[in-house]
Amino acid sequence: MREALEGRLGLRVAGEANADAIVRGRVVRYEPDLPAAFQAGQGQVNVTKRKVQLTVDVEIVDQRDGHSVWKHQVTVNGNYQPPQEAEGRKIALFPLGNMMALGRKVAVQLLAEGFDVAIINPRFTKPLDVGTTEFFARAAEVVVTLEDHVLMGGYGSAVLELFNEKRITTPVVQIGWPDQFIEHGTNVEDLRRKYGLTVENLVTKVKAQFADAPLELLTVPELQSRA
Repeated sequence: MREALEGRLGLRVAGEANADAIVRGRVVRYEPDLPAAFQAGQGQVNVTKRKVQLTVDVEIVDQRDGHSVWKHQVTVNGNYQPPQEAEGRKIALFPLGNMMALGRKVAVQLLAEGFDVAIINPRFTKPLDVGTTEFFARAAEVVVTLEDHVLMGGYGSAVLELFNEKRITTPVVQIGWPDQFIEHGTNVEDLRRKYGLTVENLVTKVKAQFADAPLELLTVPELQSRA
């Protein structure tokens, strides 16, 4: 997307202190990835390249006065190589607010164990960033929401409602506080340890999602039907 904007608008990347403007973007639509190239095997095929189309609402804001100088919807097509089993199972982490620090630690641990991890800052819950959430939800094998809030009626619940509306079947691991009275503690870290909001417990929960979920292997007819 950045390369496309640079080419179309003549933009040049600069440090924040030297930049004349800031480019903001929000994913509003994407087309599901489709096989673009594959390699035949014994009774199955390996997809070696996929194509994806992103549509983003782009706004360029003047750094001096904060006024919008350009706003447009941009559509970009691209190809990418899908990860193989050796490159790790795909996980999308959505840590909300002050859970970002914990989310980063979880991501580091999962990466060290060979998982392919994306970490996304939700920034706000109402309204949800539908396009971005849906994009990563369909790309990942497991979605993890982290919130400093009771789980019932919280951010993770809103994500599940979105998945139901969009017919997204990606499993969701909700991390947060149980819907019960939480006593006072010496510090919040003591309470987090008691109620399982720790790196070790979160990593265990995420890895458990893959215990009975083998990688998808496409047969030739399945591949042709998807294309």
